[in-house]
Amino acid sequence: MNSSSKKERSKHIVLMGIGLSGIEFLKEWLPAPNGFRLTIIAEHPSDLFYLNALCALKGLNRSFSSEPKKLSDLQFIVASVEAIDFDKMSLLMPDGPLGFDRLVVVNEPKPKLLIHRKGDFLRHLTADDYLYWIQESVREAIVRGDGFMAIAMADQLQRMGLRVTLISSESRLAIQSMPEEEACLVAKQLKGSGVHLIFNEIISNYLLGEEGEIRGVRLDSGKELPVQAVIHEKGNFPDFFFLRGQPAYSGESFRVGPNYGLETKDGIFAIGQNLKGLHAGSAEDLKIPLSTQGITLARYLKESSLQEAETFEWKDPYQLAGLDWCTYGDFSTFWGDSSHNFYWEHPNGEIAFRLLFRQHDYSILALATLGITFDQEFLTNAFNERCKALDFINKMKSEVFSRESSEDMILLISKAFAVEFKGIKNENRTSLFSKILEKFL
Repeated sequence: MNSSSKKERSKHIVLMGIGLSGIEFLKEWLPAPNGFRLTIIAEHPSDLFYLNALCALKGLNRSFSSEPKKLSDLQFIVASVEAIDFDKMSLLMPDGPLGFDRLVVVNEPKPKLLIHRKGDFLRHLTADDYLYWIQESVREAIVRGDGFMAIAMADQLQRMGLRVTLISSESRLAIQSMPEEEACLVAKQLKGSGVHLIFNEIISNYLLGEEGEIRGVRLDSGKELPVQAVIHEKGNFPDFFFLRGQPAYSGESFRVGPNYGLETKDGIFAIGQNLKGLHAGSAEDLKIPLSTQGITLARYLKESSLQEAETFEWKDPYQLAGLDWCTYGDFSTFWGDSSHNFYWEHPNGEIAFRLLFRQHDYSILALATLGITFDQEFLTNAFNERCKALDFINKMKSEVFSRESSEDMILLISKAFAVEFKGIKNENRTSLFSKILEKFL
């Protein structure tokens, strides 16, 4: 048997759609594909920009192209799927059927790119030519949104050489995901790179040229900005019309069983949002983080043994304007009266450290860092042992950060924490003493 026939008979996974859960799937899958070849199918040439922005956001060091690569185990194509032949396990497309052994559907909203009122004339371009056309034809671009994806797209456009404005209806960036102090540092980083930021504003009108091209926008305040392209961070969910009528898909949500398999459809899986998990004969909304879904499915398809769930949750960092944003444990931007919140910021404005710990026993709850990362084994031990806050800070002195000059930074954090922690203990001393007296009364 020659090498080409071996290649033709290799197992094939198709990833249909693009999203955060899909990127997490790729990050887990690509280092060890286990002999599978993988094809990513996008709906529109502009999806290549979105994919590369997601890769930058999640630190996936891969650049994708729509140019066909012979004998490649990883392909990116733009194609319209007309139907699925479930018996033959193939996708029916204009250029012919595409067989698969496993099909992964990514059900997440993707950004919407507006360039021309009749922008469909650009669909005939390859994804690579589409990006080249944008780079050559667009001088000013607007990203509308404030989340991590909007930050990544604004940063990506700026690196392509465009003049970029990010417009948010909120008062700051990442209002649902980051505390205000860290969000301000990311905003400063974006401004330093050349991205213009506008907050508390919405686009009220698009200004069109004679042929329907976008020439500018008018904001709710009346201000007009020249622009040739606008990207809305929150677009629409994909329409998997070829799955309508199937018990597994309602047109809005997917019904999935264990390991995200579609109901009654072997070899077909769905990850993302609007999933309903089958349990005890009923379907309930599946509320599992997108990153967890992608990682879990990739491990399942590799038939590798899943690691036991840890007692705390850690997430891979997001790359925000060149800064690593990492959260560990049950991190939330809404901490209550039952916990203490320690925050430290480096004078250079690119590094921040935040520690949440319980009020009654000082055990650590969560950690969030900007610009620095920890060794996972160190964190696993610290959280599993319910390490006390002061002990955690002291152990950091022997911990190795992934940055040079970390020793000076650790000393600064340690000194600042010691001062604040002393005040916290003094505040709690009376109540703790009262608790002790209560035992003897």
